[in-house]
Amino acid sequence: MRGQVRGKRVVDLGCGTGRFCVAAAYLGAECICVELDVRNSYHLRTVQWNNKINIVQAQVPKVGLRGDLVVQNPPFGVKRKHADLEFLSLALKIAPAVYSIHKDSPGLRTRLKRLAQREGFSLEALEEAYPLRAQYPHHRRVMRQVNVLIVRMEKQMNENSR
Repeated sequence: MRGQVRGKRVVDLGCGTGRFCVAAAYLGAECICVELDVRNSYHLRTVQWNNKINIVQAQVPKVGLRGDLVVQNPPFGVKRKHADLEFLSLALKIAPAVYSIHKDSPGLRTRLKRLAQREGFSLEALEEAYPLRAQYPHHRRVMRQVNVLIVRMEKQMNENSR
């Protein structure tokens, strides 16, 4: 992540195991893990992070909070088409900087560019092959390479917002 996260409020939408929040807390941020199925993040409750990690059990589109930065690995939108874009749309509303991982697919870059432009954000994308291990019952293979886009989006300041 560019710059420091120390002293910032970081939000992880759909945190799963909470790895991003653990890293952010380690770097000195206050982190809010948002997860509907908190069984995924049970181990966060047992780790002492000097009150730097808070877990909020909520459905992501209904979260009403703000942060300085969102880091997320949302559902890839395979089981429910464009679920990842719902997470991203919310992220752009609650923080001025967003890092997000998306399963690459035809037309994804165009959709992301449109969304960023509509919300007044810049967009940087990095393409990667990601080793995805089976974690859920619907995963059929033990390991699979998945092409992902890792995006960084930042709110653009204009003359009126300075």
